[in-house]
Amino acid sequence: MRKFFISAVTAVTMSAVLLSGCAGSGNIVDAAKKYGMKEAQGDMTELAKAAVYPAEDVSIYYVSKDSKELDYMRFAILGIGSDMEDPDSGAEQVVMCVKNTGESYEQYGSTEQIYQITAKDEESAKAIYEQKLHSMWETPVPREKNGYTYAIDYKGDELVTTVHGAYLKGNQVIWIYGFFHPDNGNCIKHFCKQLGLESPTVLKN
Repeated sequence: MRKFFISAVTAVTMSAVLLSGCAGSGNIVDAAKKYGMKEAQGDMTELAKAAVYPAEDVSIYYVSKDSKELDYMRFAILGIGSDMEDPDSGAEQVVMCVKNTGESYEQYGSTEQIYQITAKDEESAKAIYEQKLHSMWETPVPREKNGYTYAIDYKGDELVTTVHGAYLKGNQVIWIYGFFHPDNGNCIKHFCKQLGLESPTVLKN
């Protein structure tokens, strides 16, 4: 039986708590709910499984609720702090939004992932942003839009598209990763539109 389950009642209850009790999570949680995502229920290993192995159809969001969850999400899932001077990174909250399709085309699954990392200050956020830039295909070219400093990349052929996006504004960083058929990417496009971001999919030739 699938361990990773969604409780509609819990999602409604907890999302209200998250929106009122966690500074900075509101906009991205609103975007997730508008897309039809439900709050994930399960342990951290199940969250990691959804993030790194898109074998099942899922459409979820999750907001870190304590320091233990924060550490797991920022390090095990996002890799933040693994090659930084300060391994704690200054992150104070992580919001994770994931849309997976297990068998979307041929033998591949697809995943579209959007993360919001809130740091303790702007300096810490900048360090997190710069670390995520190293995860991109090419040396990123910084751009500006709607108060964000950001970099995006796109790599694809007729079968597979891979995209990255890193966005910095104040003490928050948004990280986007996608691996999907070239005709897809609608989840990432939705979040970018809702949050005022330039989507990596604009780089498609």
